[in-house]
Amino acid sequence: MKEQIQATHSPDGREFDIKLLLYVIEDILHHATSPSFPGLGLAEATLPQVDVLNDSTVLSGISDMVELLAQPINVTLIEISYKCSWGLDSHTITLALFNILSSFSWDAKVVIALAAFPIYYGRFWLVLGSNALASSMVLLTQLTQLPDMIKRTDSLKPKFEAITNLIKVMLDVTKCIVDFMELPSQYVVLNPPEMVAATASISIAVYWTLRSIVACALQLKYFNGMRLETTTWDEVEERKFKSIQVSMPWFSVHHPSLLDPTAIKYIKEVWHFNKKPLLVIEDGKYICLYGGGNLDWVRRFTNMTRVVAEAASIPLEMMCVGKNNPRKKVWKISNIILAEKLSHILPDPTLIWFFWVRLESMWHSKMQHGKTIENDPIRNEIMTILSFDGSDKGWAVISRGKSEMAKAKGDSILKRLAQFDQWKDHIGEVGFVNALNDNLNKLLTPQHCNHLIFSCTAKNIPETVVCATCKRHMEKFTMYRCCRD
Repeated sequence: MKEQIQATHSPDGREFDIKLLLYVIEDILHHATSPSFPGLGLAEATLPQVDVLNDSTVLSGISDMVELLAQPINVTLIEISYKCSWGLDSHTITLALFNILSSFSWDAKVVIALAAFPIYYGRFWLVLGSNALASSMVLLTQLTQLPDMIKRTDSLKPKFEAITNLIKVMLDVTKCIVDFMELPSQYVVLNPPEMVAATASISIAVYWTLRSIVACALQLKYFNGMRLETTTWDEVEERKFKSIQVSMPWFSVHHPSLLDPTAIKYIKEVWHFNKKPLLVIEDGKYICLYGGGNLDWVRRFTNMTRVVAEAASIPLEMMCVGKNNPRKKVWKISNIILAEKLSHILPDPTLIWFFWVRLESMWHSKMQHGKTIENDPIRNEIMTILSFDGSDKGWAVISRGKSEMAKAKGDSILKRLAQFDQWKDHIGEVGFVNALNDNLNKLLTPQHCNHLIFSCTAKNIPETVVCATCKRHMEKFTMYRCCRD
């Protein structure tokens, strides 16, 4: 396990005064106590001195720190929420967090993860109506009945107490890690046996703190699921569910509590599920992801693609994923796409950024495991999309299921879509995606120009990169860019 953790650690040398952020985290968790729910309280936790948080200079520093780390905190929160909803085990989710936070120092990793937790934690208690603000929200949203779990506070009290105790330990361990990392350099240089042993234990301490955060999130996800409009979940229901689950020839959710209320509403209202077994086939649908920063190309591409999809009688859904490092221009284009109903979009700039960060993380992960574009088709596809994004022109990927995919830069795919009459008869033989791919391949020439752009602060930039198109080594340049939206 230690080797797995160390393999994800690649700090870029940035330093942060994370103790300021830790003060805020501890203060937030302290104020999250609720006398309405016995057994859940951090009142005994050691709080930072009040005058520290009231100092205007310190508050300014905290504000700058939060703004600087807002993005990694938000991405960490999304990852926790996303992975917990999948029902993955805590170890797998914890390793995913280490991959996201790989460029940060050990103390920064644990504080950033701990900063994401109060948001998740706070949402849970707001939903349950555990304080004055939450009570107001309950009133405004007309949630006239508190969840059934509140009625069973006594039976659940030991679990709430366990979460509270774990949060206290998480805070204590985090403070120890931060204090240790702030030790004067002369003590580290001397390398006494005690210092060497302590340093070796830091990564493990960070791992178990992150895993504890995940464990709390999973438990809160379970509690949150108890507010769904279902019958009370007891041992009889559990056995009944397990029995049905084993007998089914398809996959099922790990536990009913993992279903988000929004997903349940979608299944009922869109899929019209009404107690009888229902099988929804999604593999037959064609999916198109596209991006770029040219609005004129977006309009031409989406309109032409819709015409071709109707002519080919295929069900097609399109989504714009923008560009890496989305700026105001990309978000303006997304709003225009939504207003003109050209396609779906990612509804938040952070989600656009997160899409590209995940692609880069997958690419780095493949590279660290010795995968090349020659022996790993997935890395080849990832690199192709990243190289598409290196240009301001558009690009698109059209796929159906896991095995059919066509991809091209903006001009190429527009040209082939415009020539649909020339290859439409081929669709009956090989299918839409393969017919499009065959015709795109006819446009390939030895002449091409691919760009793969990384920020100078990006982690693990390789010395050599092989072109996804011709498999030759790409040239490496230093680029200065000024982009004003």
